Amino acid sequence: MLYVCLGFLVQLSAVLAYSFIVQLADKTSISAIISDYSLEAKSGGIETVVLGDRFRALMGEFSAKVLRELQSDPRIAAISIDRWLEVQEYVVQGQPPLHLSRLASSSTGVHRPFMFDSISGSGVDMYLFDTGIDFKHPGLSNVDVRRLDDLSDSAVPEGCDPHGHGTALAGLIASETFGVLKRCDLLDVRIANKQGKAKISQLLRGLDIAVQRASKSMKSSVFTIPMISDVKNYVLRAALEAIPSDIAVVLPAGNQKSEACDFSLLDKRKAQNVLVVGSIDDKNRIASFSNYGDCVDVYTSGIDVTTLQSTDLNPASLVKSINGTSASCAIGAGVVGYYMSLGLKSYEAIAKIHQVSEVVSKYPHCCKLLQLKT
Repeated sequence: MLYVCLGFLVQLSAVLAYSFIVQLADKTSISAIISDYSLEAKSGGIETVVLGDRFRALMGEFSAKVLRELQSDPRIAAISIDRWLEVQEYVVQGQPPLHLSRLASSSTGVHRPFMFDSISGSGVDMYLFDTGIDFKHPGLSNVDVRRLDDLSDSAVPEGCDPHGHGTALAGLIASETFGVLKRCDLLDVRIANKQGKAKISQLLRGLDIAVQRASKSMKSSVFTIPMISDVKNYVLRAALEAIPSDIAVVLPAGNQKSEACDFSLLDKRKAQNVLVVGSIDDKNRIASFSNYGDCVDVYTSGIDVTTLQSTDLNPASLVKSINGTSASCAIGAGVVGYYMSLGLKSYEAIAKIHQVSEVVSKYPHCCKLLQLKT
Protein backbone atom coordinates (compact mmCIF):
# COMPACT_ATOMS: atom_id res chain seq x y z
CA MET A 1 0.00 0.00 0.00
CA LEU A 2 1.41 3.40 -0.98
CA TYR A 3 1.29 5.84 1.93
CA VAL A 4 1.22 9.30 0.39
CA CYS A 5 -1.17 12.22 0.03
CA LEU A 6 -0.28 12.65 -3.57
CA GLY A 7 -2.55 15.56 -4.42
CA PHE A 8 -0.79 17.67 -1.82
CA LEU A 9 2.69 16.49 -2.87
CA VAL A 10 2.01 17.14 -6.53
CA GLN A 11 0.68 20.61 -5.71
CA LEU A 12 3.85 21.36 -3.74
CA SER A 13 6.05 20.04 -6.51
CA ALA A 14 4.28 22.21 -9.05
CA VAL A 15 4.98 25.47 -7.23
CA LEU A 16 8.05 24.86 -5.07
CA ALA A 17 11.40 23.12 -5.41
CA TYR A 18 10.70 20.38 -2.88
CA SER A 19 12.87 17.28 -2.65
CA PHE A 20 11.24 13.89 -2.26
CA ILE A 21 12.25 10.42 -1.15
CA VAL A 22 10.77 7.59 -3.21
CA GLN A 23 10.95 4.20 -1.50
CA LEU A 24 10.95 1.20 -3.80
CA ALA A 25 8.97 -1.95 -3.11
CA ASP A 26 10.82 -5.17 -2.33
CA LYS A 27 12.84 -6.64 -5.20
CA THR A 28 12.32 -3.56 -7.38
CA SER A 29 15.39 -2.61 -9.38
CA ILE A 30 16.70 0.91 -8.84
CA SER A 31 18.16 1.00 -12.33
CA ALA A 32 14.83 -0.04 -13.84
CA ILE A 33 12.97 2.87 -12.19
CA ILE A 34 15.67 5.35 -13.19
CA SER A 35 15.57 4.08 -16.76
CA ASP A 36 11.78 3.87 -17.07
CA TYR A 37 11.30 7.44 -15.86
CA SER A 38 14.46 8.86 -17.49
CA LEU A 39 15.28 10.38 -14.13
CA GLU A 40 18.94 11.07 -14.80
CA ALA A 41 18.09 12.96 -17.97
CA LYS A 42 15.17 14.88 -16.46
CA SER A 43 16.37 15.69 -12.99
CA GLY A 44 20.11 15.30 -12.96
CA GLY A 45 20.34 15.30 -9.16
CA ILE A 46 18.71 11.98 -8.27
CA GLU A 47 20.56 10.06 -5.58
CA THR A 48 20.15 6.44 -4.53
CA VAL A 49 20.32 4.86 -1.09
CA VAL A 50 20.45 1.15 -0.26
CA LEU A 51 20.24 -0.14 3.34
CA GLY A 52 20.82 -3.88 3.41
CA ASP A 53 18.34 -6.02 1.52
CA ARG A 54 15.16 -4.31 2.71
CA PHE A 55 15.35 -0.64 1.84
CA ARG A 56 16.05 1.04 -1.50
CA ALA A 57 15.13 4.59 -2.39
CA LEU A 58 15.62 7.46 -4.81
CA MET A 59 16.10 10.99 -3.48
CA GLY A 60 15.91 14.35 -5.23
CA GLU A 61 13.55 16.73 -7.04
CA PHE A 62 10.80 15.12 -9.13
CA SER A 63 8.35 16.86 -11.43
CA ALA A 64 4.63 16.78 -10.71
CA LYS A 65 4.11 14.55 -13.75
CA VAL A 66 6.67 12.00 -12.56
CA LEU A 67 5.21 12.01 -9.05
CA ARG A 68 1.77 11.21 -10.43
CA GLU A 69 3.17 8.33 -12.43
CA LEU A 70 5.20 7.01 -9.50
CA GLN A 71 2.11 7.09 -7.28
CA SER A 72 0.33 4.59 -9.52
CA ASP A 73 3.39 2.42 -10.05
CA PRO A 74 3.11 -0.84 -8.01
CA ARG A 75 6.89 -0.93 -7.75
CA ILE A 76 6.82 2.13 -5.44
CA ALA A 77 6.20 1.52 -1.73
CA ALA A 78 6.03 5.09 -0.40
CA ILE A 79 6.77 8.72 -1.19
CA SER A 80 7.78 11.36 1.35
CA ILE A 81 8.75 15.02 1.27
CA ASP A 82 12.38 15.36 2.39
CA ARG A 83 11.44 16.99 5.69
CA TRP A 84 13.69 18.59 8.28
CA LEU A 85 14.53 16.60 11.39
CA GLU A 86 15.29 18.32 14.67
CA VAL A 87 17.14 17.34 17.80
CA GLN A 88 14.77 16.58 20.66
CA GLU A 89 15.05 18.46 23.90
CA TYR A 90 12.90 20.02 26.56
CA VAL A 91 12.99 23.76 27.11
CA VAL A 92 12.57 25.15 30.61
CA GLN A 93 11.08 28.60 31.17
CA GLY A 94 12.54 29.26 34.59
CA GLN A 95 10.37 32.13 35.82
CA PRO A 96 7.11 31.71 33.92
CA PRO A 97 3.96 33.72 34.55
CA LEU A 98 1.66 32.07 37.07
CA HIS A 99 -0.78 30.71 34.48
CA LEU A 100 2.01 28.70 32.84
CA SER A 101 3.42 27.52 36.16
CA ARG A 102 0.01 26.18 37.15
CA LEU A 103 -0.05 23.95 34.08
CA ALA A 104 2.92 22.13 35.61
CA SER A 105 1.50 21.61 39.10
CA SER A 106 -1.87 21.51 40.82
CA SER A 107 -0.31 22.64 44.12
CA THR A 108 -1.18 26.18 45.18
CA GLY A 109 1.63 28.40 46.35
CA VAL A 110 4.21 26.49 44.29
CA HIS A 111 5.73 28.39 41.38
CA ARG A 112 7.19 25.69 39.16
CA PRO A 113 9.16 26.20 35.93
CA PHE A 114 7.25 25.71 32.69
CA MET A 115 8.77 22.83 30.72
CA PHE A 116 7.87 22.11 27.11
CA ASP A 117 9.09 20.10 24.14
CA SER A 118 11.35 22.09 21.84
CA ILE A 119 9.25 21.22 18.78
CA SER A 120 5.88 21.91 20.38
CA GLY A 121 3.72 24.06 18.15
CA SER A 122 5.49 23.16 14.92
CA GLY A 123 3.01 22.30 12.21
CA VAL A 124 -0.04 23.59 14.10
CA ASP A 125 -2.37 26.35 12.88
CA MET A 126 -4.17 28.19 15.69
CA TYR A 127 -7.27 30.00 14.40
CA LEU A 128 -8.46 32.82 16.66
CA PHE A 129 -11.99 34.14 16.11
CA ASP A 130 -11.86 37.47 17.90
CA THR A 131 -11.26 41.23 17.63
CA GLY A 132 -8.09 40.92 15.57
CA ILE A 133 -4.41 40.45 16.39
CA ASP A 134 -1.81 43.20 16.66
CA PHE A 135 0.88 41.89 14.29
CA LYS A 136 3.18 44.76 15.31
CA HIS A 137 3.46 43.62 18.91
CA PRO A 138 7.06 42.56 19.66
CA GLY A 139 5.74 39.84 21.96
CA LEU A 140 4.51 37.93 18.89
CA SER A 141 7.73 38.18 16.89
CA ASN A 142 8.42 34.48 17.59
CA VAL A 143 5.43 33.25 15.57
CA ASP A 144 3.97 33.68 12.11
CA VAL A 145 0.73 35.70 12.35
CA ARG A 146 -1.56 36.04 9.34
CA ARG A 147 -4.95 37.64 8.75
CA LEU A 148 -7.37 35.14 7.26
CA ASP A 149 -10.22 37.63 6.92
CA ASP A 150 -11.98 40.59 8.54
CA LEU A 151 -15.69 39.80 8.74
CA SER A 152 -16.61 42.36 11.35
CA ASP A 153 -18.91 45.33 10.77
CA SER A 154 -15.99 47.74 11.37
CA ALA A 155 -13.06 46.59 9.27
CA VAL A 156 -9.56 47.68 10.29
CA PRO A 157 -6.20 47.35 8.50
CA GLU A 158 -4.52 43.97 8.66
CA GLY A 159 -2.49 43.54 11.82
CA CYS A 160 -4.57 45.90 13.95
CA ASP A 161 -6.62 45.22 17.06
CA PRO A 162 -8.36 48.37 18.31
CA HIS A 163 -10.19 46.45 21.05
CA GLY A 164 -7.32 44.39 22.45
CA HIS A 165 -9.09 41.16 23.35
CA GLY A 166 -7.74 39.19 20.40
CA THR A 167 -4.14 40.28 21.00
CA ALA A 168 -4.42 39.38 24.68
CA LEU A 169 -5.58 35.85 23.81
CA ALA A 170 -2.98 35.52 21.07
CA GLY A 171 -0.41 36.30 23.75
CA LEU A 172 -1.69 33.48 25.96
CA ILE A 173 -1.69 31.05 23.07
CA ALA A 174 1.63 31.81 21.43
CA SER A 175 3.76 34.70 22.73
CA GLU A 176 7.33 34.01 23.77
CA THR A 177 6.78 35.03 27.40
CA PHE A 178 3.13 34.29 28.12
CA GLY A 179 2.16 31.70 25.52
CA VAL A 180 1.72 27.97 25.91
CA LEU A 181 2.57 27.18 22.29
CA LYS A 182 5.53 29.29 21.22
CA ARG A 183 6.12 27.92 17.70
CA CYS A 184 2.66 27.66 16.15
CA ASP A 185 1.17 29.71 13.32
CA LEU A 186 -1.57 32.16 14.32
CA LEU A 187 -4.50 32.74 11.96
CA ASP A 188 -6.46 35.92 12.66
CA VAL A 189 -10.16 35.52 11.86
CA ARG A 190 -11.50 38.92 12.85
CA ILE A 191 -15.23 38.67 13.45
CA ALA A 192 -15.77 41.07 16.38
CA ASN A 193 -15.96 44.84 16.06
CA LYS A 194 -14.22 47.55 18.08
CA GLN A 195 -16.73 46.99 20.89
CA GLY A 196 -15.91 43.28 21.05
CA LYS A 197 -19.22 42.11 19.59
CA ALA A 198 -19.97 39.79 16.70
CA LYS A 199 -23.12 38.37 15.18
CA ILE A 200 -23.68 34.67 14.73
CA SER A 201 -23.63 35.19 10.96
CA GLN A 202 -20.14 36.68 11.17
CA LEU A 203 -18.87 33.70 13.17
CA LEU A 204 -20.48 31.32 10.67
CA ARG A 205 -18.77 33.06 7.76
CA GLY A 206 -15.48 32.86 9.63
CA LEU A 207 -15.95 29.17 10.34
CA ASP A 208 -16.74 28.51 6.68
CA ILE A 209 -13.52 30.20 5.53
CA ALA A 210 -11.42 28.59 8.25
CA VAL A 211 -12.72 25.06 7.65
CA GLN A 212 -11.97 25.38 3.94
CA ARG A 213 -8.44 26.54 4.63
CA ALA A 214 -7.79 23.91 7.28
CA SER A 215 -8.94 21.13 4.96
CA LYS A 216 -6.56 22.33 2.24
CA SER A 217 -3.57 22.98 4.49
CA MET A 218 -3.54 19.43 5.90
CA LYS A 219 -1.99 20.83 9.10
CA SER A 220 -3.17 20.21 12.66
CA SER A 221 -5.73 22.92 13.35
CA VAL A 222 -7.27 24.37 16.51
CA PHE A 223 -10.24 26.76 16.45
CA THR A 224 -10.28 29.08 19.49
CA ILE A 225 -13.72 30.68 19.77
CA PRO A 226 -13.72 32.84 22.94
CA MET A 227 -17.37 33.86 22.70
CA ILE A 228 -20.65 32.80 24.17
CA SER A 229 -24.34 33.54 23.61
CA ASP A 230 -26.66 34.77 26.33
CA VAL A 231 -29.18 32.13 25.24
CA LYS A 232 -28.85 28.72 23.60
CA ASN A 233 -28.84 28.87 19.84
CA TYR A 234 -29.49 25.60 18.06
CA VAL A 235 -28.40 26.87 14.65
CA LEU A 236 -24.99 27.80 16.04
CA ARG A 237 -24.77 24.51 17.93
CA ALA A 238 -25.46 22.60 14.72
CA ALA A 239 -22.76 24.59 12.92
CA LEU A 240 -20.16 23.87 15.59
CA GLU A 241 -21.07 20.19 15.61
CA ALA A 242 -20.52 20.13 11.83
CA ILE A 243 -16.88 21.22 12.11
CA PRO A 244 -14.77 18.29 10.88
CA SER A 245 -13.63 16.03 13.70
CA ASP A 246 -9.95 16.43 12.84
CA ILE A 247 -10.16 20.11 13.87
CA ALA A 248 -10.04 20.80 17.61
CA VAL A 249 -12.53 23.38 18.93
CA VAL A 250 -11.92 25.18 22.23
CA LEU A 251 -14.66 27.25 23.89
CA PRO A 252 -14.99 29.28 27.12
CA ALA A 253 -17.36 28.19 29.87
CA GLY A 254 -18.76 31.72 30.09
CA ASN A 255 -18.76 34.43 32.76
CA GLN A 256 -22.39 34.25 33.97
CA LYS A 257 -21.49 32.41 37.26
CA SER A 258 -24.19 29.90 36.41
CA GLU A 259 -24.69 26.39 35.09
CA ALA A 260 -22.64 26.34 31.87
CA CYS A 261 -25.12 24.10 30.06
CA ASP A 262 -27.56 27.03 30.11
CA PHE A 263 -25.17 29.21 28.12
CA SER A 264 -22.61 27.00 26.40
CA LEU A 265 -22.59 26.90 22.61
CA LEU A 266 -22.66 23.10 23.00
CA ASP A 267 -24.14 20.74 25.59
CA LYS A 268 -22.48 18.00 27.63
CA ARG A 269 -22.98 15.49 24.80
CA LYS A 270 -20.57 17.49 22.61
CA ALA A 271 -18.20 15.89 20.13
CA GLN A 272 -14.85 14.47 21.21
CA ASN A 273 -12.94 17.21 19.37
CA VAL A 274 -14.39 19.97 21.59
CA LEU A 275 -12.98 21.29 24.88
CA VAL A 276 -14.82 23.76 27.17
CA VAL A 277 -12.65 25.60 29.70
CA GLY A 278 -13.67 27.42 32.88
CA SER A 279 -11.70 29.68 35.25
CA ILE A 280 -10.19 29.15 38.70
CA ASP A 281 -8.63 31.48 41.26
CA ASP A 282 -5.20 31.16 42.87
CA LYS A 283 -6.57 28.69 45.45
CA ASN A 284 -7.86 26.25 42.84
CA ARG A 285 -11.43 27.33 43.46
CA ILE A 286 -13.83 27.97 40.61
CA ALA A 287 -13.70 31.70 39.91
CA SER A 288 -16.68 33.67 41.17
CA PHE A 289 -17.64 34.69 37.63
CA SER A 290 -17.04 31.34 35.89
CA ASN A 291 -19.80 29.08 34.71
CA TYR A 292 -19.57 25.52 35.96
CA GLY A 293 -21.17 22.08 35.75
CA ASP A 294 -21.25 19.11 33.40
CA CYS A 295 -20.67 21.20 30.27
CA VAL A 296 -17.24 22.33 31.53
CA ASP A 297 -14.37 19.92 30.88
CA VAL A 298 -11.45 21.54 32.73
CA TYR A 299 -10.52 24.73 34.56
CA THR A 300 -7.39 26.88 34.48
CA SER A 301 -6.20 30.38 35.36
CA GLY A 302 -8.68 33.14 34.63
CA ILE A 303 -8.02 35.88 37.21
CA ASP A 304 -5.31 38.53 36.78
CA VAL A 305 -3.74 36.64 33.89
CA THR A 306 -0.78 38.56 32.47
CA THR A 307 -0.55 38.80 28.69
CA LEU A 308 -0.01 41.19 25.79
CA GLN A 309 -1.73 44.53 25.31
CA SER A 310 -2.41 45.74 21.79
CA THR A 311 -0.15 48.60 20.78
CA ASP A 312 -3.19 50.08 19.04
CA LEU A 313 -4.51 50.88 22.53
CA ASN A 314 -1.31 52.14 24.13
CA PRO A 315 2.02 51.93 22.30
CA ALA A 316 3.86 52.64 25.55
CA SER A 317 2.39 49.72 27.48
CA LEU A 318 2.90 46.22 26.04
CA VAL A 319 1.51 44.09 28.88
CA LYS A 320 -1.72 43.93 30.87
CA SER A 321 -3.76 41.61 33.09
CA ILE A 322 -7.12 40.18 32.06
CA ASN A 323 -9.90 38.20 33.71
CA GLY A 324 -12.48 35.81 32.36
CA THR A 325 -13.06 32.41 30.84
CA SER A 326 -11.83 33.73 27.48
CA ALA A 327 -8.34 33.81 28.98
CA SER A 328 -8.81 30.26 30.27
CA CYS A 329 -10.05 29.21 26.82
CA ALA A 330 -6.89 30.56 25.17
CA ILE A 331 -4.64 28.72 27.64
CA GLY A 332 -6.64 25.54 27.02
CA ALA A 333 -6.32 25.99 23.27
CA GLY A 334 -2.55 26.23 23.66
CA VAL A 335 -2.47 22.93 25.55
CA VAL A 336 -4.62 21.22 22.89
CA GLY A 337 -2.28 22.55 20.20
CA TYR A 338 0.73 21.34 22.20
CA TYR A 339 -0.44 17.74 22.18
CA MET A 340 -1.49 17.93 18.53
CA SER A 341 1.95 19.21 17.57
CA LEU A 342 3.39 16.03 19.08
CA GLY A 343 1.32 13.90 16.72
CA LEU A 344 -2.02 13.40 18.46
CA LYS A 345 -5.28 13.87 16.58
CA SER A 346 -7.76 16.45 17.87
CA TYR A 347 -9.85 14.00 19.87
CA GLU A 348 -6.73 12.23 21.14
CA ALA A 349 -5.29 15.53 22.39
CA ILE A 350 -8.49 16.32 24.25
CA ALA A 351 -8.67 12.78 25.64
CA LYS A 352 -5.08 13.28 26.85
CA ILE A 353 -6.13 16.46 28.64
CA HIS A 354 -8.95 14.61 30.40
CA GLN A 355 -6.52 11.86 31.35
CA VAL A 356 -3.78 14.02 32.91
CA SER A 357 -5.85 16.84 34.42
CA GLU A 358 -6.38 16.63 38.18
CA VAL A 359 -9.57 16.91 40.22
CA VAL A 360 -8.81 19.50 42.90
CA SER A 361 -12.30 19.80 44.39
CA LYS A 362 -15.71 18.16 44.11
CA TYR A 363 -17.90 20.52 46.12
CA PRO A 364 -20.01 22.40 45.35
CA HIS A 365 -19.00 21.58 41.76
CA CYS A 366 -16.37 19.28 40.36
CA CYS A 367 -13.22 21.22 39.41
CA LYS A 368 -10.72 19.46 37.16
CA LEU A 369 -7.50 21.42 36.83
CA LEU A 370 -5.92 21.65 33.36
CA GLN A 371 -2.38 20.22 33.33
CA LEU A 372 0.30 19.89 30.66
CA LYS A 373 2.41 16.78 31.03
CA THR A 374 5.57 16.55 28.95
